[in-house]
Amino acid sequence: MTHVFIVNDTTFKVHLEYMFAGTGASKDAPFLVDSQYINPKKSADGLTPAGERNLTAMIADVSRIRPGDSIIFYLQATKKHQGMFFGVFKAKSRAFYQPTDEEYLNSELEKALNFRVLIQPDTVYPKGITEHELLDRIDGVNHPSEMCWSLIYRKLKGNRGCTMITDYESNKLKRKLEEKNNNQFLRGQGFSYSTESKCIVLTTSTKEYTGNILSLSIDERLIKKYKDGHKFETHLQAYIMQHYDEEPLRSMIAFDCNWAGNEVSCGVGMQRIDSMFVSEYDDRIIINVVELKCVVPYSEIVTDQLPWYVDWIKDYLIPLYDRKVIIQPIIVAKEFSNSEDTQTYKSTCESFMTEDNNDFQIREIQFVSYNVENNELSFNIEF
Repeated sequence: MTHVFIVNDTTFKVHLEYMFAGTGASKDAPFLVDSQYINPKKSADGLTPAGERNLTAMIADVSRIRPGDSIIFYLQATKKHQGMFFGVFKAKSRAFYQPTDEEYLNSELEKALNFRVLIQPDTVYPKGITEHELLDRIDGVNHPSEMCWSLIYRKLKGNRGCTMITDYESNKLKRKLEEKNNNQFLRGQGFSYSTESKCIVLTTSTKEYTGNILSLSIDERLIKKYKDGHKFETHLQAYIMQHYDEEPLRSMIAFDCNWAGNEVSCGVGMQRIDSMFVSEYDDRIIINVVELKCVVPYSEIVTDQLPWYVDWIKDYLIPLYDRKVIIQPIIVAKEFSNSEDTQTYKSTCESFMTEDNNDFQIREIQFVSYNVENNELSFNIEF
């Protein structure tokens, strides 16, 4: 899986020299250190609920990273150069929390990036490829699905410092990097960025990352939000990105996934799939489309949201595969208070249009409920 981190001329140099990738905001995340943190009403007094949701969304983004995943940097455009993609590195750790108030590398970065992941070289090409070369040119594009929509959507919305891209997009990006550099890559352990040549360069020495590495676990904060009756949908998304490859979530919603995404853009508007997991097998592809709610599920999920997501997958993902694609819609929401309501909602879900042909299958909706028991989040497949 591949993740793209947004950098500028200053932060790119620091990222390379200290071998990490980061995103974040100027605000610290006190709820990670103290799960009982009470949000004030005014931002001047601390981190408001809205501010916490914003930081938690960033945590969800970086939490999907696993060691060995590919890391690409997107260097933002300036008056002196176009926006460019550089790589390839790979994650050396899972993401962690570096408190802003500790000031580690903040002066060098000239900004706060408190959610970070350690990286190491993979196939590091000195020259980057421009946005124009990757996103605008349509040579070799035979179908709209072959465009790099993950990056196009990110560019249109411009609000994510860490973006996942599909395997198809990743392979295309890496292939273009290889072509641009005539398959010549840098061999070494020390790297930096030259603003003069606009290239990644080798250095004779390396700089050790010695900052704090604190946990990004959202578990305790999510449970507090649940018990207090506050909104926690963003926290639930972060929780799933942190635990999707562990039981019971692995068996319920992720399977043997090769690719995991959160807030997956599926249109030029604001449509986003909360979580999506792709599992590749020799004879089939399974795409689990997951809609998350911090309340009990309702009919509009079935009638409006899931059909939109399924149509987008049919148009933009299925054409990229040479095997049958199975789409499994899944709703993850609070459990109903009684079995009668569960059965009523099951009837609503049964109205969802399934389909099965040579190219793809759309399965019946699965409902996974959750609850807090003994101060732990528990999940159950209702139907």
